[in-house]
Amino acid sequence: MRLQLFGNTAGRFKKMDGSQVEVPTWANPLETVERVNGSAAADLDGDGDADLALATEWGPVRVFRNDDGQFTERTDALGLADYRGWWNGVAMIDANNDGRLDIIATNWGRNSFYETLLREDGGESRLALFVGDVDGNGTVEQLEAVRVGGRWLPVRDRHALEKGLPDLRSRFPVHAGMVEAGIKGIAGPAFSRLKKMEVNHLDTTLFINRGDRFEPVPLPIEVQFSPAFSVCVGDVDADGNDDLFFSQNFFAVRPEDPRNDAGTGLWLLGQGDGTFRALKPSESGVRVDGEQRGAALADFDHDGRVDLVVTQNASVTRLFRNQLDAKGLRVRFDGPGSGVGVCLRLSYKDGTKGPVRVVQVGSGYRSANATTQVLGAAGEVAAIEVAWPSGKKKRIPIEPGQSEVVVTELQNP
Repeated sequence: MRLQLFGNTAGRFKKMDGSQVEVPTWANPLETVERVNGSAAADLDGDGDADLALATEWGPVRVFRNDDGQFTERTDALGLADYRGWWNGVAMIDANNDGRLDIIATNWGRNSFYETLLREDGGESRLALFVGDVDGNGTVEQLEAVRVGGRWLPVRDRHALEKGLPDLRSRFPVHAGMVEAGIKGIAGPAFSRLKKMEVNHLDTTLFINRGDRFEPVPLPIEVQFSPAFSVCVGDVDADGNDDLFFSQNFFAVRPEDPRNDAGTGLWLLGQGDGTFRALKPSESGVRVDGEQRGAALADFDHDGRVDLVVTQNASVTRLFRNQLDAKGLRVRFDGPGSGVGVCLRLSYKDGTKGPVRVVQVGSGYRSANATTQVLGAAGEVAAIEVAWPSGKKKRIPIEPGQSEVVVTELQNP
């Protein structure tokens, strides 16, 4: 798979063929073998430009460092390569208020059929997918496999597999024979040509940025009750710590598998130290029993509170209005860039600072958050610090009682 980035100069774009204006290496492709389900861009290493994080399926959360438009993969060096999952969405949050952006990525959780196959076995992967044209008819087959005793065995029985490989019935009259043959025997001569992709981690995970590496930390177990797709970052209770919302559930399972429907849409309240507290539906007011997908945050009614919209497959879109008493500082952007990629941070009069908030409209899962931000405060605000992806920074004083600030963006800040 080839992920194409397009450089933006004065609103014009250039592809690799050199057409349009000349733009440097933003237009270079990033090669990936996995399916990419989500992406987020922001300054992860503190050098002033926006780095890239990708949520891949049958692979890790991949991170590419940006050096003046030249991207270099740092997934392995940052400790992320060992966590191969079915990552659905990704976003960035300063979970422990240390000024560094952490990564939050959604995954399949611990409450699916596949979790029973993923128990540790010597620390190695136990779940894999073998992909290729097994029977030579020009059609690509996918064989799910579980490793038992060093051998890869089929996850599905013969009745399921023979829909794509009809000769299995004649080759293996009894199911036991197919199990004895394993994936290698089922694929036969084609086995050596099959691509193998492995998974060893299905938890939705917060990766804390330690500077030279990302460290996975546990989230409340409620996050793992159902597959999570979109993840939204915002301060819903305006206490100065950023919170997380997850859209959940997956119904399109095989007939032999139970559907994943234990989620109702989940808010996690950030505690400012990298930990979170899960809210029950009765506390948050959010309950969506359907198959949730895209979700986004915005201050829809301009009252200084973070509101939520959740979409569903085959059902209505739900809009939730925040009715808490606490309000935050609205930050609007005026200019051609609309604030995308800008990092914001409140500075308090006692010298402390709040978490870094990055304006990320394409993060999460196939959704677009509002660029106008609502920042909650944990003290008396003195100023807001603004950092553009170009590296330029600005400090804007905030007056007592001020409820909104407009950040003017220049064409080339």
